[in-house]
Amino acid sequence: MKNTPPVITRIAPSPTGAFHFGTARTALYNYLFAKKHGGTFMVRFEDTDSERSDRSYESDILQSLSWLNISPDVITRQSERRSVYRGHINRLLASGHAYESREPSKKDPSQEVVVIRYKNTERNVSFKDTVRGTITIDVSDLGDFVIARSIDDPLYNLAVAVDDCVMGITHVLRGDDHITNTPRQILLMQALGYQPPSYTHIPLIHGEGGGKLSKRKGALSVLDFKRRGYVSGAVCNALFLLGWSPVDEQEVFPLEDMVQAFSLDRIQKKEALFREKKLAWFNRQYVQALPEAAIRREVMPALLRRFPFRSLLNPRVLSSIVQGVREQGTLFADVRDRIQSGDYDFFFIPPVYEPPLLIPDGEDQKQVRQSLTRVQELLATRSGYRGWDAVSTHELLLPYAEKEGKSLVFWPLRTALSGREKSPSPFDIMEVIGKKQTMARIQTALNLLRE
Repeated sequence: MKNTPPVITRIAPSPTGAFHFGTARTALYNYLFAKKHGGTFMVRFEDTDSERSDRSYESDILQSLSWLNISPDVITRQSERRSVYRGHINRLLASGHAYESREPSKKDPSQEVVVIRYKNTERNVSFKDTVRGTITIDVSDLGDFVIARSIDDPLYNLAVAVDDCVMGITHVLRGDDHITNTPRQILLMQALGYQPPSYTHIPLIHGEGGGKLSKRKGALSVLDFKRRGYVSGAVCNALFLLGWSPVDEQEVFPLEDMVQAFSLDRIQKKEALFREKKLAWFNRQYVQALPEAAIRREVMPALLRRFPFRSLLNPRVLSSIVQGVREQGTLFADVRDRIQSGDYDFFFIPPVYEPPLLIPDGEDQKQVRQSLTRVQELLATRSGYRGWDAVSTHELLLPYAEKEGKSLVFWPLRTALSGREKSPSPFDIMEVIGKKQTMARIQTALNLLRE
């Protein structure tokens, strides 16, 4: 029985720009396939273009992978493997599969340069693709294509062909924009006596405008989503289902579930469409499932910057904000911005607002004043914290609100406490600021309504 080699997959990003969504999905699929089969996942930086490659982009790629919890087992760079390519170029020259060609320089036609070309004698190249089945491509029109600028300067297709074989890559999962590169790489592999890996070309991701996402057009940087406050698990989950379909209706997949579920035969044949609304939906699911401590870590620094001392005096402020974030699935960056812009200042200082804010649509000033007066009377009957928690005050005021109208009762109460059109429920606010401050703010509202 023939032994099956261990699975080795790779992504091969060029460090010439930020790590974008399409490459992140490719990385995820390679990682999942390797881990499901107990194999190795590799990151191989294609950095032989010294003019465009930048180590800062390598850092961006590795930070993005770390944030997504996609950990490579091996990290390597093509720029450190020039001796390997040199040896293989010499092999091709010695075997007659390649030759040196003197040609005018593309940069300066008056100068002559020596390039190395592959001697192409084939008419067709066929290979089996997991997504599309057998693909046959006419290669006769490729002619004798250039594989290196010199012995020490290999071009993309040669470096990829050599690395995939020397590193023992068993499965190449990449975007289908690489299909046109595959015949060249297979020709070079066969000329060097190597067996090509298995190929899976994944349909590209398109934006909502219809065009494909790329580094240069419509790109979505992974770390931009981190900066905007998305949860990494939500981004990973959204990537997972952009071009891969589960066997049932399950949508929320933690990473360990993705590993178990992933299979090449479920990769879709058509382009995936990225919709940020769907990503936001995933984010809500993940935020709502986060432990309170995780949300606290995200919002506490902003709260301390806004209120470096007062925020420490009342831990219930943080609990209320955390509860609101979890219930709404708010982006962390959004809640931090809201803290900095003063949206939660009412937890610490009495709000300032104009009287019309107290009056809901369809009501008049007299009705609102009567409603707040009755609310004040009902709340005055409560004493001690046990009767002042959000559940207790809601139960106390609900019968009156159902009788008079919830809008008439709860809107003026909430705006009197917060001074804002949008805020947590009045019961959550009352629990945080306490009875004394609640009664004072209601009285302030009543005074405004008398003016």
